[in-house]
Amino acid sequence: MLSATVFLPLAGALVIALFLKREGMVRPFAIFVAITDFALSAIVFLQYYQDRDGLKFVERYDWIGPLDIQYLVGIDGLSAPLVLLTGLLGMCAILVSGSIKERVREYFVWLLILQTSVMGVFAAQDLILFFVFWELVGICSYLLIGFYYRKPTANAAAIKAFVVNRVGDFGFALGIFALFFLVDSIRFDDIFAAAPELAETQLTFLWTEWNAANLIAFLLFIGAMGKSAQLFLHTWLPDAMEGPTPVSALIHAATMVTA
Repeated sequence: MLSATVFLPLAGALVIALFLKREGMVRPFAIFVAITDFALSAIVFLQYYQDRDGLKFVERYDWIGPLDIQYLVGIDGLSAPLVLLTGLLGMCAILVSGSIKERVREYFVWLLILQTSVMGVFAAQDLILFFVFWELVGICSYLLIGFYYRKPTANAAAIKAFVVNRVGDFGFALGIFALFFLVDSIRFDDIFAAAPELAETQLTFLWTEWNAANLIAFLLFIGAMGKSAQLFLHTWLPDAMEGPTPVSALIHAATMVTA
């Protein structure tokens, strides 16, 4: 059920991009997908709280076989309400998108992919899958902020958002590399289990000795600083208002910020 909730908006985006040739059909179909996805996210939320037995893995199989990297998604007490929130806000953004009159197909494709990527961030249970969805959020935000590409200010805002977030993602990637180097795993349960050992480990970085847990936490936090527009990496967020109003509302309403 969780996999269907995460990937339904992506499937809807592919249908719109490949099969819906009449633009008049695009918005009703996107609304149908968004409402269905919100219903699925509500079911996932209710199922989790009806039978709370810790983290629930819904699917697990190799997707990068030689590296033994698995597709692994699950929910816990934190991600369950956030998946529901994403479904709700994504549905609201699509319902109020009636003002979009140009490039309607592209708009709804990118908005649905954004919804999938944010849900994937919450549901992923390993750092590689997490990072894939994390970067997909950045791509969608770039495309949507610069949606009115004929406006120089929209182009500048999209470029600023992309560049600032890449600065944050560089720190985030370093944190992932450090975790894999020290833990030999990118799965969250293995990383959390190794936390006491990391707290006692010293790591050399930039010719200085650091506590491994502190350094890794700081590097991962730099990634969060970019996406959530915190101090020093906050400058892209005001300019994101250049995107269509529903998208600006979605970004500023903290769906992506929470991710």
